[in-house]
Amino acid sequence: MLKKITPLLLLICALLCTINTKTQAQTNVIPDDIELAVLKNIYDSLGGTGWTSSTNWPASGSWPSTATSSQFGTWKGITVSYGDISSISLVNNNLTGVIPNSISRLVKLKTLALQKNSITGSIPAALGKNTALTNVLLDHNTLTGTIPAEFGNLTSLLQLTLHNNTLTGSIPSSLGNLISLDMLNVSYNQLSGTIPTSLGQ
Repeated sequence: MLKKITPLLLLICALLCTINTKTQAQTNVIPDDIELAVLKNIYDSLGGTGWTSSTNWPASGSWPSTATSSQFGTWKGITVSYGDISSISLVNNNLTGVIPNSISRLVKLKTLALQKNSITGSIPAALGKNTALTNVLLDHNTLTGTIPAEFGNLTSLLQLTLHNNTLTGSIPSSLGNLISLDMLNVSYNQLSGTIPTSLGQ
């Protein structure tokens, strides 16, 4: 009996080691210097000096050359999970300016909550590369341009709120790919055309 059990135990141990190795490999996927650079882009592009609250963010003119995820994980609105930025939440914080394209480099980002600010410009199509996103909340801003068709790549998305902006164009049919979507609100914009049939499938 022992001879039969031993190979089974070895197999179980091997599987557990493999799972553990894969879990460890997903920790701190994005180098801290890249995440720090993106955070500086966000601060500069969205008027960081005028934010209502910027607790623990570096003061203007004294941005550090290096910082670890454990450090910027203490900054206002930034959540770090397993060594990478997983959430940016700066709701109603007097953000002005445009969302930088570099935000697409945060490939472990799950939540982007920038609603109730004064953000202008277009929504970066590059956000369509952030396939880990589950919540994109950009409502109550002054965003212009169209809804990026690339958002159809965000198949893990649960919430997409873009209402109360000045977006134009039509609703991309690619949003029909968002099979996990629980909430889609694009009201109070300047959209045209019909609702894609793909959204009802």
